[in-house]
Amino acid sequence: RTFFEVEMPALLQWKFDDKKAQAITQPILFVLGSESHPIAKEGRDLVHSWFPRTEDCMVQGVTHSLQVQDAKAVAEGIATFLKQHPIQRRSTAQ
Repeated sequence: RTFFEVEMPALLQWKFDDKKAQAITQPILFVLGSESHPIAKEGRDLVHSWFPRTEDCMVQGVTHSLQVQDAKAVAEGIATFLKQHPIQRRSTAQ
């Protein structure tokens, strides 16, 4: 109920475009199943165009339900990405 009454209206008002995307400089992991619907592959192209530091993790033989169909491959892809791009804490001290 909270999603439909609070979050969905806010989501519909939120505008995100290529100009706002330029402010994001962190590396991004795009995880996709090789058998995903073509619209997911179009989404991948858009993400790559907006975020030049996007890397792909293609999970073979699965659809958009990839985390259910092959959780191990998804986890390994994420782990590899995080090893290459460790999350660094920002210091709040000035």
